[in-house]
Amino acid sequence: MKKSIVLFGCGHVAEKHLNLVPAFIVDNNPDLIGTQFHDIEIKSPSILAGNADDYEVIVCTTSVSEVKSQLESYGFTWGQNAKVALLLSERMEMADLEDTAFRFLLSSGLPSSAETFSGGGIYLIEESDNFPNATKLYEGNTHGLIRHEEGYAFSSQGEGIIFLNESFELTNKISLHSALRPHGIRQYGDLWVLASSYHDSIVGVDKNGNEIFEYPFSKKRSDYLSAQHHCNDLFIVGDYAYVSMFSITGNYKRNSFDGGILEIDLRNGEMQTLIDGLTMPHSVTCDEQGYKVLDSFKGTLLADNFQVKATLPGFVRGYDADSKYYYLGESKNRNFSRLNPGRTPVSIDSRITIINKDFGFSRSIPLPKKVSEIHSLIKL
Repeated sequence: MKKSIVLFGCGHVAEKHLNLVPAFIVDNNPDLIGTQFHDIEIKSPSILAGNADDYEVIVCTTSVSEVKSQLESYGFTWGQNAKVALLLSERMEMADLEDTAFRFLLSSGLPSSAETFSGGGIYLIEESDNFPNATKLYEGNTHGLIRHEEGYAFSSQGEGIIFLNESFELTNKISLHSALRPHGIRQYGDLWVLASSYHDSIVGVDKNGNEIFEYPFSKKRSDYLSAQHHCNDLFIVGDYAYVSMFSITGNYKRNSFDGGILEIDLRNGEMQTLIDGLTMPHSVTCDEQGYKVLDSFKGTLLADNFQVKATLPGFVRGYDADSKYYYLGESKNRNFSRLNPGRTPVSIDSRITIINKDFGFSRSIPLPKKVSEIHSLIKL
């Protein structure tokens, strides 16, 4: 038997849905109950209680979350015999974002002036009803953090590559034989490939930390006796590594922030520039839709042939995504006073910002002040 249509809420949205020929309208406003709206009787929502088999309810009020809970208490099933009006689909998506409690794993590095590991490490971020909880799982100067077949793997300065299982328990460690200061890490066959910010290179190591290959970005490290490119994150597609860095030419220490992504053939070390013209880029990735990168200093997410998909007020670093949301880390911006970021205000907060892909709205999860540096981000 076909169910009767009931509109929940009377107003301009309900007016747009009168073509559905509702049996009646319900509203939580006691002043409206017993009156009529366009010759349709307005009743108390309590009439729906226990009658989910008889009605299909179309929610026409912006109080979507509250009405959804109310209808579920009456025995209705959201998405089946209760749903939001098409005109309010954006509001429903906003309600979903507001109501979802997210969990993240993030790596926090340390500024060069840090004297202790108090803020550095791997953190579990969990939202509760009132505030997010930040639990430190591992202490250290950590950078690259990725999903691994048995859990998670991350790089830690002075320690190497650390492995955690799904329960966040330490399971393994690959000690490195050189002071590489690894940032981005990815697995390549039986090897691990590291972006070495000390060596201005990518380095391939085996399970024992033995170096199998090293591909320097230029000769400038040996010329200047220090790193000149400031490489950070790394992603691998087939036999090619993609490395983000502050300066493609190796001149950021001379105030030339010609940042970009280098493509490196892991079989022979041949290199070419994938994109340049970025300022302090991080978090290079590639999925079915192509390459993504954070143009960190400018606060932008670049995707779809490196077009701007989102702009935030902070220093964006740390990226994850699913079919519905982008997840971006924002770290304390320590450079805006000497370089023009091209936007104002510039945020000095650290947080995780969640962006709805379809509608473009967002909300943020604030982090404790001690977690001032977000490097990598995984949505759990």
